[in-house]
Amino acid sequence: MVLYLAVLLVLGAIFHGNAAIFLNAIAIVLLYSFFDLIWTYFRDRIWYMPESSLISGLILSLVGPLAQDYRFIILLPLLAVFSKQIIKFNGRHIFNPAAFSLVVLSLFSPFVLTWWGANFAYFTTWIMLAGGIFILWRQRRFETAIAFLLTYMGLFAISNYFQKFSFENTVFLFRNIILDGTVLFFVTVMLIEPMTSSFRPTRNRVLYGIIVGAFAVIFAFKGPKQVDYLLLSLLVGNLIMRIIEENWRALV
Repeated sequence: MVLYLAVLLVLGAIFHGNAAIFLNAIAIVLLYSFFDLIWTYFRDRIWYMPESSLISGLILSLVGPLAQDYRFIILLPLLAVFSKQIIKFNGRHIFNPAAFSLVVLSLFSPFVLTWWGANFAYFTTWIMLAGGIFILWRQRRFETAIAFLLTYMGLFAISNYFQKFSFENTVFLFRNIILDGTVLFFVTVMLIEPMTSSFRPTRNRVLYGIIVGAFAVIFAFKGPKQVDYLLLSLLVGNLIMRIIEENWRALV
């Protein structure tokens, strides 16, 4: 995963011809790792930095705005580490750290998400499709990704039917969802992040994908405009599934 995200970062920096993009990303990754390392040491008195620190730092860099001033470079990793280390229930993580940080900054600042790392060139869509399938296979999360995509596409198709239905429009809609860099990145990187998607048994992971897919469509039409609807739906899915697992374990 780290290699995959690093490749997207390097290709994006080269495509835009802007070394500042790469340097900002490195700064965010280093700060995330530093905050995580220090927090873990003061809590457990051990020096330990998991691979997830690098992954979350790279995600923040690839999803946030291209031009980031020093405030966002500091706040992005700090809020993400706060979510990871503090916001827990029964010792288990609730929210995807990167999504939490990006949503909070979107709500309370003029912070604009771009998903630039997933959309800077058409050829990267095919790299992401191949890389994403490999990641889903390695993480064993095909059921979550498929449940999300079927729900997401199905509800958008229903909306399309009630607005202006045509077979051509439906095919166009499905093709653009499946081959959209933002959706590919979201499904194969953020939706299946191990700390917040490891629900058991398998039907819980399917339910998780359905919940996030349903809320993504709801928020796309009715959600707050300043917040990315995919990330907001992810946080809602994280919370609902944690409540379900903790309170109705015998039912699901």
